[in-house]
Amino acid sequence: MPWVLASLHAPLPSPPRPRLLDLGPARGCRAPEPTYAVAPARSTGSPAPSASASAPGAALASRALSPKAAGASPVTFARIARFPEPGWRVPSRFSFRAGPTKLTYLASETGDDVLSLFELDHGTGASRVLLRAQELLGQKTGALSKEEELRRERQRLRTKGITSYVVAKTGGRIVVPLGGDVHLREPGGAVRAITHTPEAELDPKLCDDGSRVGYVRGAELYVTDLATGRETAVSARAGLAKPHVTRGQSDYNAQEEFGETSGWWFSPDCRSVAYLEVDDSAVEEILVPGFRQGEASHDPQRYPRPGKANPKVKVVVASLAGGAPRAVPLPDLDGHYLVGFSWEPASAGLSFQALPRDQRSRAFVRVDARTLAHTTRELERSPRYVEARPIERLEGSAGFFTLATHEGHAHLELRDGAGVLERTVTHGPWDVTEIAAIDEKAREVFFVATKESPLERHLYAVSYEPGAGFAEPRRLTREAGFHTPVVDARSGKWVDVHSARDRAPAVQLRGAKGELVRDLSPAPDPEIAALRVRPTEPLKVVTRDGTTLHGHLLRPRDLDPTRLYPVVVMVYGGPGVQTVVNRWSPKLLWQHLADRGFFVAQLDNRGSTGRGVEFASATYGKLGDLELQDQLEGLEALKALPGVDPTRVGIYGVSYGGTMTLQAMLRAPGKFKAGVAEAAVVDWSYYDSAYTERYLGPWSPGAASYADTELSRHVGALTGRLLVMHGLMDENVHFANTAKLVDALVAAQKPFDLFVFPGERHGTRAPTAKEWSSRKVTEFFVETLR
Repeated sequence: MPWVLASLHAPLPSPPRPRLLDLGPARGCRAPEPTYAVAPARSTGSPAPSASASAPGAALASRALSPKAAGASPVTFARIARFPEPGWRVPSRFSFRAGPTKLTYLASETGDDVLSLFELDHGTGASRVLLRAQELLGQKTGALSKEEELRRERQRLRTKGITSYVVAKTGGRIVVPLGGDVHLREPGGAVRAITHTPEAELDPKLCDDGSRVGYVRGAELYVTDLATGRETAVSARAGLAKPHVTRGQSDYNAQEEFGETSGWWFSPDCRSVAYLEVDDSAVEEILVPGFRQGEASHDPQRYPRPGKANPKVKVVVASLAGGAPRAVPLPDLDGHYLVGFSWEPASAGLSFQALPRDQRSRAFVRVDARTLAHTTRELERSPRYVEARPIERLEGSAGFFTLATHEGHAHLELRDGAGVLERTVTHGPWDVTEIAAIDEKAREVFFVATKESPLERHLYAVSYEPGAGFAEPRRLTREAGFHTPVVDARSGKWVDVHSARDRAPAVQLRGAKGELVRDLSPAPDPEIAALRVRPTEPLKVVTRDGTTLHGHLLRPRDLDPTRLYPVVVMVYGGPGVQTVVNRWSPKLLWQHLADRGFFVAQLDNRGSTGRGVEFASATYGKLGDLELQDQLEGLEALKALPGVDPTRVGIYGVSYGGTMTLQAMLRAPGKFKAGVAEAAVVDWSYYDSAYTERYLGPWSPGAASYADTELSRHVGALTGRLLVMHGLMDENVHFANTAKLVDALVAAQKPFDLFVFPGERHGTRAPTAKEWSSRKVTEFFVETLR
């Protein structure tokens, strides 16, 4: 049904050359976001178009401007494939643990994607390189093992060199995993390898006093005493692990869907460890095929799917003094997801969160470290689903802060060591997104929130002293935009990485009162000017039911107000993600397309985060329906913009965005002339259990929520041009999804294009594959939207 758009404000102007909306906090103001409302369609009683209505169609064709050649853009496909993007050559992974005036971080020495470990003395301002990857590797190549590669996939890592490190809470020792081994740096600068094994060691950690280092090798957890050099297979004291059983590693669901990348933890007194024993033997095995340099790589993967067996997970406590590890009896939590582990400061107890398989509640579980007895207290419940939330412990007691839903938004709660609520600390129509630190001396908690805008993130501090009502949070960050702070509660100092749509990232070390201590920002990136990078413009769409949706837009560079240009809609659309924020993002593929004469746009539909629980969970049980409706209403708003050719619109997405592309092409035929779907879920019964059952509900034979979202059933409606792309080795969204789609398209005799990356996983990672992918997508739209 056609929709008519009515402008609430002045429409976007169509200047002879691009006009950049000034979001400029530098001038103390932000440009207004143009807002469009979708009006109800004309009723059947409205006058019909006259016979001359076909004339505008001919006029549109005469004004249509074809895309330019690739040479029109200074942004090459090779540059699109290279990491990091312009402006993002900034330090990361900060730690204040190395000493009272020391700040450690990772950064590139040359501006590429190879990172080294640096140390800044923020008293003197002097910085130096502590460790380089090549110095640690020596003659080794640094090639990743399969286990390391998959771990990087779960963490979405794209950098090379030293990508992680751990600093002991006291003493200044640093551990770095690299080349499959564990390396130790002493405070005085001496460096030595702790392991020299053919197998890779994963997830190394130092205990708080730096006396021991632990890691996972194969299926077992090991701990090395750094004073004696003695290595102990701690978990193997219970007997060697059986096939498909691992100790010290979290399972696939925990890593991919709950962010629980670790499966073991030192006690604060360094006398015990807790670890997970994961039994995957009942989980369905899926063969992940692939080819690299022509060599076959067919890997079996234990992958939990909706309605089928999940891994069985045990929590085990082991004394480092010896003796057999002890499994915690948890009969009441059988089948639950166990995440968010931490020890109490005095090492008397261990705690974690437990969510049942339907994820409609969340409980705090405390385990007595001596008796292994446990208590459980529910933290949150919802008729749809709840999220696993962060827990930040107090050091002076067993109490903790967490987040829970209050008045439809995520807010701070203070609870005691048993999980009993003491008080809710924040309130209002905004979300707390992160607990940054706790200053117990001042009785303040630092947090990141959307209080200013759902598109921004700022750091705040608020008192948690008992009293009447709520204390007003103090905003600590100054500039408008998106802030990613790292706070040291002991000193009050904090690192602020911040940017905005029109402002490249800055990195600043600030004091307790917000004063600038050191500016760690890199020199202005000359590529920003050389590639003629332009910021996107903010856009609002008000849907027919009154919902405000946020988007951003990039116009063709040399926009002629008398001509019409094609549009490419970039889409993600999946739950739990927010893509439209006020943060620097060069979007090099967008820049290339805009240089060649395309409008490029993106819209966050309902289901995305940053807007409260109702907005985020509105898509529950019907993935694709509301998201598609919102995207289509956004499309109508785009078509109303001056210069847009409504007959030449394409759509492109990866992962859930690929699924949304298929939704648009198959369930709304004719709305988009062309679409590219990469790594798309076609049948949700093929995806992992934790994600799918959270958002669609439990699986059962014939369940409408699953049957209605199975996209291969809709291929008969395809009318536009469709390009399907997928990595054959994708262990996240398996290639079986694309195979099912291809079979259905062939059966329906529908034309389509297919490209397979034999050696790629979820999305393209290798630079050559990324370069080719960007080229293929661009040329596909040049051809189909000319």
